[in-house]
Amino acid sequence: MRSWLYTAYAGLFMTSLFISSETIEAALGAVGLLVIVSSFKAATRMYQIISFVFLCAAITLVLLNDVSLQAWYEFFTPMALLLTLLYLLPFIQHFMTAARLDQALFRIVEGQTQFFRTFYIRMSFTTYVLSLFIFFTAIPLMHRFISQRLRLMTNELKDQAASRSILRAFASVNAWSPIEVYIVMSLQITSVAYGDVVLWLLGFSLTMLLIDWAQAAFKWRKIEIPEAATSSQRFQFTFDKRIIWIVLFFIMFLLSAAFVSQFAELSFFEGIILVIVPYVVLWALILRRFRRFIQFHFASKPRQMPAFHNFMVLFISLGVFNEVVERSGIMTTLASKASFLGEQPLLLFLFIQTSTLLLSLIGIHPLVTLSVQGLLVAPFLDDVAPLSVAIVLVTSVVANDAAGTFGVPVTMMSQLTRRSPYKITAWNLGYAYLFGLAGVALGMFLL
Repeated sequence: MRSWLYTAYAGLFMTSLFISSETIEAALGAVGLLVIVSSFKAATRMYQIISFVFLCAAITLVLLNDVSLQAWYEFFTPMALLLTLLYLLPFIQHFMTAARLDQALFRIVEGQTQFFRTFYIRMSFTTYVLSLFIFFTAIPLMHRFISQRLRLMTNELKDQAASRSILRAFASVNAWSPIEVYIVMSLQITSVAYGDVVLWLLGFSLTMLLIDWAQAAFKWRKIEIPEAATSSQRFQFTFDKRIIWIVLFFIMFLLSAAFVSQFAELSFFEGIILVIVPYVVLWALILRRFRRFIQFHFASKPRQMPAFHNFMVLFISLGVFNEVVERSGIMTTLASKASFLGEQPLLLFLFIQTSTLLLSLIGIHPLVTLSVQGLLVAPFLDDVAPLSVAIVLVTSVVANDAAGTFGVPVTMMSQLTRRSPYKITAWNLGYAYLFGLAGVALGMFLL
C-alpha cells in the first residue's frame, strides 16, 4: 500500500506541473497525509523522533499563533518536488547496473600500479564519476574493490584511504550534481536557477577534488602497493568503450532536462523529474537491456523501500513545519532581531558553514539544519545576493558528505570498515572544514 501511495504522490505532483487545479492540490495534500501516517511506523526510530518533534512544534505554533488551517492540504505539499525526485532516482541507478555501465568505470582502476598515490587518484576519480549516476550505491561498490586491491596492506591504511578517497570525491561531485537533494533544497530556498549556479559549483567541485589529490600525493608519496611490484600488468591502463556511452548518457540527460524545462516553462529540476523514466527506458531499449532493467528494478525496489519510508516521514514533516512557520510570521520577528547578519554577509556565511558542520557532529541531520537555515536566511535575500547564499548553503551542507558523523555516507562507510563514525569523521574533518570555508570564500567573491 505504501508503494502505491508513493507512486500516487509523485504522479499527482507531476500532473500538477501541467494542470493548475485546487482539486489536484487537495488530492496531493491528502495523499501526503496518508503517506506520513502509513510510513511513520515503518521508519527507523531516529526519523520517527525527528518527525514527531517537527510535527509537535508545528502544532504548538498553530495553537500559539492562531495559524489558519484553511487549505490544510498545502501543509503536505512543500517537499513534493524533492520526494518525487528521490522516488525516481533509482531508475537511473538500476539502469546503470542492468546495462553494466558501472563496471566500465572500474576498468579505470584495474590497471596495476606500484604507487599508492596514483591508485588513490584513480579511486577518487572513479568514485566521482560513478556517484553522478548511482549516488550512494557507489560507496559500497568502491569500498569492495579497494578492499580487494589493497588486501596486503594494513587495515588502518586501507580503511583510511578508502574513507578519504570515497567520501571526499562523493562530497565534491555532489556540490554540483543535478540529482543532489541538497542542491534542490538550497535553490528552492533562494529562488536561484540551477543554470545560474551550476558552472560556479562545477568549478568549485573540480578545485576541491584537485586539492584532495594534491594532499594525497604528498601524504602517501613514499608508500607502495606490495603486490604491484611483481605484477606483469604494472602501469597497464585499460579503456572500456562503455565509458563513451556513460558520457553520452549524462550529457544527453542534462540537455533533455534543460530542453523540457525550457519548452514547458518549468524549473530545471522539474524537467529532470519529467525526463528520468522515459529517458532511461529509451536507453535501455537502445542498449538492448530493457528486460534486464525491468527485472532488476522490480527486484531491487523492495530493498530500497525502508530508506524511502524514512525520507517520506522526514521531508513531509519538515514541509509541514516550514509551512506553519511561514504562516505564523515568527521568522520575520527573529530576522528583525538578527538584522545585523544581513548587513554583515561574512558573519552570515560563517554562521551557516559553522552551524552546519557542528550540528552534524551531534546528530542533527543536515537536511534538518538546511531547512531551518532556509527559514533564517529568507528575510535577508533582498540584502544579500541570493546566488552567494545559495552557494554557501550548498557547499556547507555537502561538506557533511565527507565528515557528517550521522550522515548517510559516513554511516555507510562506518559499517563497511567496522570503525566508529567519529573515526571516519576525524579522517575527513579538516577537509570538510576547508570545503565549507572555500564555499564561503566563493560566496563572498560573488557578492
